[in-house]
Amino acid sequence: MTRINKSFIMKHMSKKTWLEAVTHADNANVIAAKTGITRSTAWRQWNDDLNFSAENVIKIARAFGADPVDGLIAFGYLEESERNMSAMTSALRNATNDELINEMARRINDYHSQGDYSSSFDSETIHVEPDMEVDPTTIDGKDFPTYGIAANIDENRDIESETPTEG
Repeated sequence: MTRINKSFIMKHMSKKTWLEAVTHADNANVIAAKTGITRSTAWRQWNDDLNFSAENVIKIARAFGADPVDGLIAFGYLEESERNMSAMTSALRNATNDELINEMARRINDYHSQGDYSSSFDSETIHVEPDMEVDPTTIDGKDFPTYGIAANIDENRDIESETPTEG
């Protein structure tokens, strides 16, 4: 016997198939009673090629214990590619600093264990000779290539230094 992947089916359902599966083929009167949608609205949207509003798709899913995202995808309100976007954002926001740092450390270790990361950096720009003595007072724009130092020139530096601060 072949096992049916419920996740696959839910992702590829039409709105009619999703609605029948979720409501166990109940009619608009039962859907209205369970969801709080008025009977006239339920019948109107039912008879209009099942054009339930996104709000009502969510009400139906909640009332029948289904995943609202599956319904919103089946009815065309969301794309399948949008399914995990909020979950990922939520997971990142809810992660502790330690969890984020540990994940970054794991990724850096994985990156370095691959061994070939030379193409990711411009060695001409970031290379500084070890033990090279540099007198910062002698560095100007023409000296950067000599010292191999990358820097940003701040056009607003002088203006900002003259701006009074509150205090």
